[in-house]
Amino acid sequence: MRYDVRVAPHSGGEASRFEHEQDNPVAEGEVIRAFSISYRVTSVAPLGPSENDEFDAIVEAERVAGPAEATSRDAETAFRDRLTE
Repeated sequence: MRYDVRVAPHSGGEASRFEHEQDNPVAEGEVIRAFSISYRVTSVAPLGPSENDEFDAIVEAERVAGPAEATSRDAETAFRDRLTE
């Protein structure tokens, strides 16, 4: 399935869009990755009559983590795991 992903502005930046493809339908709350950035799906809507029919649906999403956020979170989790061993 092909999705037109529309991303809400992040940290004062501009909104963005990208195309996402996957075999299973995208669900609200699911996290998808593109360009080394994670996005949480906030809504999935079918195309309206005036929308481009090359996509199966429109996905609204918010940025969850980029490479820097993911790296620091992984390091923090690994550090906590070592403390509890």
